[in-house]
Amino acid sequence: MALFCFLLVHCFIVFVRSQLHSETHHEGSTSTASVLCSAECNQQLQNRLETIEAAVRTIVSAVSSQTDDLFAPIKEIFRQDSSVRSILSFNSTSSTIASTKNSTFKINSVPLAQAPNRCGQEECEKFQGCLETFETTTTIHRNGNTLNAKSINAESKFSLTSRSNTLILDWEDNSDCASQLTALNLKIFSDGEIDVPDSETASVKIPRNCLKLKTDGTKLFSLDLLANQRCTPKWKPLDACRKYAFEIQSEYSNNRSSGASFMSKAFTTKQGISPKNSIDGLWQCSAQKFFCRGIVDPLDPYAYAFGSTKTSGCLDNDKICNRETDCESGIDELNCAKGPKFWFIGNKPEPCTNGFQCGRQCISNELECDGKYDCLNGSDEHYDCEYSKSCSQLTGNFGRFSSTPVTPPNENIHKNHWMNLVRKSVVLITVQTNHTIWLAFYKFRTTENRFLKVYDGSYSTSPLLLSHSGTTKPHPVRSSSNNLYVEFPSYYDQSYGVEVFYTSMNTTDPPFVSGCGGYIYSDGEVTSPDNLSSISDVTDCIWFVEARDSEGIILLKRNVDLIDEKDKSTSEFPENHPIMTQVYDGWSSSGQVLYDERISPRPPRVIYSISHKIMIQFRIPEIKNSKTFNWRITTITPTVQYLVGEKGTLKSPNYPATYPDSSDFRWNIVTAPHTKIQLLFALLETQEEFDYLYVYDGPTINSQLLLEKSGSEPLPFAVNSSTNEVLVRLTSDEAKAFPGFLAVYSTL
Repeated sequence: MALFCFLLVHCFIVFVRSQLHSETHHEGSTSTASVLCSAECNQQLQNRLETIEAAVRTIVSAVSSQTDDLFAPIKEIFRQDSSVRSILSFNSTSSTIASTKNSTFKINSVPLAQAPNRCGQEECEKFQGCLETFETTTTIHRNGNTLNAKSINAESKFSLTSRSNTLILDWEDNSDCASQLTALNLKIFSDGEIDVPDSETASVKIPRNCLKLKTDGTKLFSLDLLANQRCTPKWKPLDACRKYAFEIQSEYSNNRSSGASFMSKAFTTKQGISPKNSIDGLWQCSAQKFFCRGIVDPLDPYAYAFGSTKTSGCLDNDKICNRETDCESGIDELNCAKGPKFWFIGNKPEPCTNGFQCGRQCISNELECDGKYDCLNGSDEHYDCEYSKSCSQLTGNFGRFSSTPVTPPNENIHKNHWMNLVRKSVVLITVQTNHTIWLAFYKFRTTENRFLKVYDGSYSTSPLLLSHSGTTKPHPVRSSSNNLYVEFPSYYDQSYGVEVFYTSMNTTDPPFVSGCGGYIYSDGEVTSPDNLSSISDVTDCIWFVEARDSEGIILLKRNVDLIDEKDKSTSEFPENHPIMTQVYDGWSSSGQVLYDERISPRPPRVIYSISHKIMIQFRIPEIKNSKTFNWRITTITPTVQYLVGEKGTLKSPNYPATYPDSSDFRWNIVTAPHTKIQLLFALLETQEEFDYLYVYDGPTINSQLLLEKSGSEPLPFAVNSSTNEVLVRLTSDEAKAFPGFLAVYSTL
């Protein structure tokens, strides 16, 4: 049979070659007969060639679809024969992407603006290169779930919905070479990486005869491949919550090179769904009980024999699978493991040796994560079920993400089950290339068995950076690339969950070492480094701190026990203690210096920022320390008051009582143009080294600093400006407070 097919196809190929050769040979003839019948003959020849090509295509497709080893030599000859390749396309596929059952991949396309180098028919004949310009919309169908994906490439838009296992593709060829299209090549790269060794790649080559050309003249090709059709390419559906790169390239006839490829990237986002509740009163009882509608009373012989019921309510879990019908519906004796023939009432049920154990019940493994509750304790539809997972992508260079409330079932929920109503959330953070990502944990409270996991890459197969649960905030982490993949729990109980902020940094920064630097958002602690001399290429640890909002400022305060009592009398830190070398306003060493060890070897007790960001730099100690030291970070929102006039009085809030803690009060004084201002302070009393009074020669804290004082001044003093605007500022920490100040101002 194989030999017969090969001979038949070979005869067709020889005939096609002879016809093409005959047509070429007669092109140079100038005989009258050839000229007179050229149009009719050419049309007949064209019709004949199309018929032959269709027949050959059908036969070769049938042969190439055979899986028997007997056909392998013939298929190899097909692949090597240039004449066959010029009119046929084989569905050669290699797919290693992990599959998910009942999934669909769909691409819809609409044309973009006409490309400037789009080629016409003449260029198409010469095939100097046809550039296809098209816009794709990708749809993946899986298990009734709705997924959404946004493309990183601005030329593509992706959306994902739900249906059965099918591949639908609409694609418009704008190259004017559409009539010579023979195949469409689609490559799918997992994790959005191209030309990376060992990366998972799927390749699908779709023959021209599988593409239907619309009749409206738009050159829009469509493809609808079902699993049982002859043209179905072999492929595996895309995973939800994963980043992909797509490459689409057309092929044209007569051994001409392929058209230009189109590249795009997307992340398959997904909105998780809740399981169907098929068990009455699943969440109404405590975790030690189950709900029974129609309790059978064993003390009533009639009720026990005929199932007559009096009430409904919660029964102890030891009533489950005890070989007594305690519920009228018999739900308490469903899904019980098979035990010995002779079994005493009250014994524990048999363990689940071949299935999923859920309390005292045992269900088949197929019922776990099937989207419907089968266990009386609801544990078969749990946190790790794929259908319940929600995921999204963040592409800004800074932002936040947090746990989202879990939609509760439409019934009363006992408080013991609040922690069972939890779903997995996934976020992929992708920032611009040549940048890395810092994570700062603003809110963190999870149950001990639900972990936040951070992967250093674009998928859960990437290296694990962090796995953390409980109530303590994790230390900041940083990626090694421009992608971070984060999994975290979302709860029905809103007192649990996480809130995380991120920002991106240029990769010229030193490599991240745990315990050396970090990112703090709003509030937290900056920790000095321990000895890291074994890491030769790291000499400094840098912390990046950001206030809660762009109008806020940052209070940096070192712990009172930073230095031992025996060292407090000295002007420097003890030997080998980690040194804070510089503090900059902003995230660059070109920002205003708030502290420099070269000017003051001993850091101040508090530092107040000017803007909403500061950068703190530590030098790594040469000798390992017995402990590290902490500086507390607090965000303060300034309060501003405007004073206009030739003279007036200003005083600290609550004066002569004490001013508020953790505050930044500002007074903008404006007088007539071309005047100057004199401030006369009658009294100043603040907490020394912690609370400060500043006067600026201008309207902002970026103006020239005229005065910086802390502590007490028993005698009045004056400050004169050089302009008609002055800013007075009073800052305080969270500790002791004092009366503050009293002042009058007038023009000069």
